[in-house]
Amino acid sequence: MIPGRPVTRPAYRAAIVGCSWIATDPATSSIDPALRDPMPPSHAAAYAAMPEIDLVAVCDLSAEALARFTAAWGGRWPRLRTYTDYRRLLAEERPDIVSVCTPDDRHAPVVVAAAEAGARGILCEKPLATNLADAECMIAAVAAHGVAFSVDVTRRWSPDYQQARALVRQGRIGDLRLIVATRGGPMAWLYRAGGHLFDLTGFFADAEPLWLTGDLDEGYENHVAWRAGVPRDPEAEPGGDAYVRFANGVRASIHCSRRLPNGYQVELFGSRGRLRVDDRSAELWTQTVDGGPLVMEPLPHPSYQASGILAALIELTRLIETGEEGVSTAQDAIRALKLILATVESNRRGGARVKIEEING
Repeated sequence: MIPGRPVTRPAYRAAIVGCSWIATDPATSSIDPALRDPMPPSHAAAYAAMPEIDLVAVCDLSAEALARFTAAWGGRWPRLRTYTDYRRLLAEERPDIVSVCTPDDRHAPVVVAAAEAGARGILCEKPLATNLADAECMIAAVAAHGVAFSVDVTRRWSPDYQQARALVRQGRIGDLRLIVATRGGPMAWLYRAGGHLFDLTGFFADAEPLWLTGDLDEGYENHVAWRAGVPRDPEAEPGGDAYVRFANGVRASIHCSRRLPNGYQVELFGSRGRLRVDDRSAELWTQTVDGGPLVMEPLPHPSYQASGILAALIELTRLIETGEEGVSTAQDAIRALKLILATVESNRRGGARVKIEEING
């Protein structure tokens, strides 16, 4: 529960489809009970912190995955019901909110079915899809049924990344000129982990991307984009590099590769300074005198009562009631997906420049 938020009877019934780790991971214990729990690392942990939402059902094709979920969360929701068919879950439970945590290439059928079944809000894991056909059919379905819809690109709800964007918009580093975004380590997959990087460049650039050049890691020279209905294995997913030009002149250099050290980092270079932000810290360097050296300013870690998936769900309940647009929209997700697909296409063409408007696969 979030300190300061009133405890109420549940106003929404929720369901999770897909019991992956991002759906199931339990909240870890605090290093000191007085500090309470850390930020929830999963959809289940976020729901557990929200007394206004009752998680009524979960679904997965795997009986083992369902058993792991109930072992972790059965004590919190003793009347939780489990399903192996999401259509049956939607028909019998009629949830208000649905978390879609299925594999990346299987989001579309669940999102469309949830919208058609009367869900009021949907939080879909990123990437939105692995092809534009699936992404566009999801957008059409939620629009047709008036569903509040967000894509869980978690760093959009991170206080550090939000603070960094505010500083850029305030002109603290002058005019933004260059973004360098990196993700390394064993899970540096172009679609899933790279989805954060491609999304964050748009998050900071505040403009539409015009063109891109891309180069996949060695061993993936013949990789082609996944098509609708074609199964995919994330372990076979490539990493790679991309260079993007935005309509406002901002350039972005994106590097998502297992060849790099583990972790995320974004560096923002402006005409009068630079800003570095990752998942644990941030640094601001600015000129105090025209033409002078950059001087580091202390940048305290912003302290908030919610971030990540918890903040996404808090926002989603507001969107359900107000009809407003959230911080991570389907259009934002499609923009990031087009950059991923353009990277693959540029690699197929030997690193040629690809116009983003040409991407329609």
